[in-house]
Amino acid sequence: MKNAARGFTLVEMIIVVTLVTIVVIPLLFSARQSTQLQNLRTSASVLSDDLQTSRVFSRDAREKKGWGIVSTDRKSYIIATGNDANFASIMTRQLERGVTFDEDVSVWFELGTGTPLSEETITLKNEQGQSYEIHINSVGVIETKQL
Repeated sequence: MKNAARGFTLVEMIIVVTLVTIVVIPLLFSARQSTQLQNLRTSASVLSDDLQTSRVFSRDAREKKGWGIVSTDRKSYIIATGNDANFASIMTRQLERGVTFDEDVSVWFELGTGTPLSEETITLKNEQGQSYEIHINSVGVIETKQL
């Protein structure tokens, strides 16, 4: 008997590459969706924390001015002191990659009480169309939920 070395044929290699591709593509798509949802969650959490900080600073009359959050564009916002007509930027924040505001945002808290000047709802969206809503009620309670 002849003992010939045997390797893989071209057809066998093509079949293996095709099967690996079929398995890997859905995994990559799933990982991307998961990353975008995590970016949305992170943006909602940080914005909610910044709103709470602004509310507490207003309640405690820090710097004897009201505090608030104002969007500068669809992807960023500032933490500010003053009021809606005349404010000074304290810090600028960027939303996570792929996350945007649904509309312009301006939330101000009353000096000394920390209550919002009006009830507000802020909607954040990602590129996949997933949304988070941050609601600030009339007494200043801040609730975040996925839509």
